[in-house]
Amino acid sequence: MRQKKAIELSMNFLVVIIIGIIVFAGSLALVKKFFFYANKYQDQIDKDTQAEIEKLLENGERVAIPIDKKSGKIGDGLVFGLGIYNVLRSGDQFNVSVRFKRAYDIGDNSFFIDTSTDANGGDYIDSNWHFFKDPLTYKIENNEYLLIPIKILIGANSDDELITHTNAVYIFDVNVTAPNGELYDGKIHKIYVEVE
Repeated sequence: MRQKKAIELSMNFLVVIIIGIIVFAGSLALVKKFFFYANKYQDQIDKDTQAEIEKLLENGERVAIPIDKKSGKIGDGLVFGLGIYNVLRSGDQFNVSVRFKRAYDIGDNSFFIDTSTDANGGDYIDSNWHFFKDPLTYKIENNEYLLIPIKILIGANSDDELITHTNAVYIFDVNVTAPNGELYDGKIHKIYVEVE
């Protein structure tokens, strides 16, 4: 009888060990995946871009995106640097929004998505690419500037023709609005993502 209980106890212990190993292996896979995407999709603006933004703002620009074109493959994360300099003589809140506008084929320069002619043209990009779609609000004190990362994750692989379209440029509008709701520097800024 004691021998049977000892065998049952050993079997239970063995099952618990096996379950523990499976859970441990699963958590290692999750940690690996997290660090893989963290390295691929960094939140910070690199030092060279920061220096370029500061230089433009010091020379009188209110809004600056010094590097407005980057390239990557499907699944890559890209970070563009945006700088806003407050000259409104008070601490104010500024809204920043990013909107997909159009995409064209590099080979024949033909647009295959254009939200100005097709109201639903950007729905696919909005659903499958990752970037902040709702306006974000930033408080900036008078005579101060703020550096803001604009992160875009190129849509994941899929059988859908639009997402797998490589050798194409995707254009996004970047709007910076002042507290009165108007474009802060009177311009719609553009960023260009070339999918290789």
